[in-house]
Amino acid sequence: LALRAARMEHSRSQILLEVARSVSSKVMDSDKLSSAIIEHARQITRADRCALMLVDPAQQASHATFGGIAAHVATHPGVTVNISDAYQDPRFNREVDLKTGYRTKSMLCMPVTFDDTVVAVAQLVNKEGGAPFTEEDEFVFGSFSVFAGIALRTADLFRQATFEQQKSQIMLNLAHTLSSASLDSEQKLVDMVISSARELIGSDRCSLFLVDFERNELEAFFGDEHVRMPITAGIAGYVATTAATVNIPDCYCDSRFNKAIDMQTGYRTQSMLCMPISYEGTVVAVAQLVNKLDKATGAITAFTKADEDLFLSFATYAGVSLRNSRLYALTQFLNQKASVLLELAATLSWETLDGDKLPRAVVNMARSLIRSDRCALFLVDTETQELEAYLEDTIVRMPINAGIAGHVATTGETVNIQDAYSDSRFNKEVDKKTGYHTKTILCMPVKFEGTTVAVAQLVNRLDKNGKSAKFTKEDEDLFVTFSTYAGVALRNCAKHQELVRANHRNRVMMDCLEKLSAADVRQGDDIIETILLASKYILKADRCTVFVVDKEHNELYSKVALETGGKEIRFKMSQGIAGEVATTGKGLNIPNPYEDPRFNPEIDKQLGYVTRCILTMPVIH
Repeated sequence: LALRAARMEHSRSQILLEVARSVSSKVMDSDKLSSAIIEHARQITRADRCALMLVDPAQQASHATFGGIAAHVATHPGVTVNISDAYQDPRFNREVDLKTGYRTKSMLCMPVTFDDTVVAVAQLVNKEGGAPFTEEDEFVFGSFSVFAGIALRTADLFRQATFEQQKSQIMLNLAHTLSSASLDSEQKLVDMVISSARELIGSDRCSLFLVDFERNELEAFFGDEHVRMPITAGIAGYVATTAATVNIPDCYCDSRFNKAIDMQTGYRTQSMLCMPISYEGTVVAVAQLVNKLDKATGAITAFTKADEDLFLSFATYAGVSLRNSRLYALTQFLNQKASVLLELAATLSWETLDGDKLPRAVVNMARSLIRSDRCALFLVDTETQELEAYLEDTIVRMPINAGIAGHVATTGETVNIQDAYSDSRFNKEVDKKTGYHTKTILCMPVKFEGTTVAVAQLVNRLDKNGKSAKFTKEDEDLFVTFSTYAGVALRNCAKHQELVRANHRNRVMMDCLEKLSAADVRQGDDIIETILLASKYILKADRCTVFVVDKEHNELYSKVALETGGKEIRFKMSQGIAGEVATTGKGLNIPNPYEDPRFNPEIDKQLGYVTRCILTMPVIH
């Protein structure tokens, strides 16, 4: 018996030695090692089935992943569970058997340890022949588990070393890629960061949110989509404002997640990792990785602490690149601004004295500088209390307080409208007539020495890609600088035009006086005609008539009415506007005669003319 026992012991030692060799040869491949341990454990204990559950010390929640008896053994080092009939043990979960149709009877569940730490749990099911597992089986597996524990620990160390090496190589490649990325295209850099992060962490999707603290907004990049949102919006907003990491195993169980997007797209968001990308302690962007994919099966799993650590290393390089890109863009913008303003100053100096070209030049430059789809300029005429509006190819006049431009002209305030159709001051009828759709409006005064000389109305801000955007505080500040030059130019032009008109008036009056002084007093009609022509030219009137007072008959009659073909018109001195001026000796300036009861519209009917404004003055001797 002693000899037989010695032979059995030797045989068992030989088997364990062969098993140890087999297991040790597979430490460089974790999947093959696990398969070898399962197969050898099943053979040496003569079990029908065997499962091996690895314990991840960095993620203690993984114990609960396999649960039940295995979790009990994993969390209680040194404990072995040997059950002759699993259905008699309350810790056993029969649901698996019900789903598979298998009948679990005997079970041996033992820890695999290394340095008294549980690294795995082996669960052997249904010993051959229907017998229960014995103490001998426990002893044999216990001896085998020593080798298995060493092999699993060695494999884990090898995996970690390999991972660190791969991580270092990936980081070097990413650092090279990001450092060589062109700074003049933020979109390309963003796409590169998104694709690199998705590949590095192994997620199905990734979005990037650039932080804009000046506007308190997030600039979100979802694939080809590019939108802006409040800086506090959603999970990304929480990360942007707190610099915290958010790792969600199941988004549908988190109240911060918005399911509406999934419902619209048909996509199912399960796991999410949302982390800040910082530069010198300031969050410059937020990366949102969605649905971690298992490399072997492609199944969606939860993001791990290792994923967080890996992304944190990546974020260091990404943060520097994104910050450099923003600084480059700012530098380019300032250079462009300086260039445009220099060009503006040069152009305005050439166009300053041209009353027709200058407003068009201001319109074109303002539209180019602020990058808007349209621009209109309203010149303020304080004498007539009107705005002279340069709208595309037309010029119209309107009351000085009309519309949004009128509000700016009379108050000197800036009006920045993010949604024109929700503002009561906006007139939608213009859009209806033209088919144009006004979204955003920036209406600002152009001043000279504190006085508003014009109003610029920019419509529909465009981003650098030509898409609709909103006017910003930076746009307002830039226009203030622009308007300083424009205001001086417009004021100089107005003064020049006044001098030109004054010179013309003086020249006409001098010509008129020369003709009158040389005229034959017997040629009364010729004298009156000279006065009429001079008056029309000086006042830019369409028509002019002189009414002579006939005291004998107490009447007024037209004399040399150029536009009536010489036809004389007579009426009582008590009638009409001319009659009032004749009797009072005071002039009348009537902007709309048809609203004045003193005006007689019958004369217009007789002549087929429409009188829009009248200036009637007495000629006194």
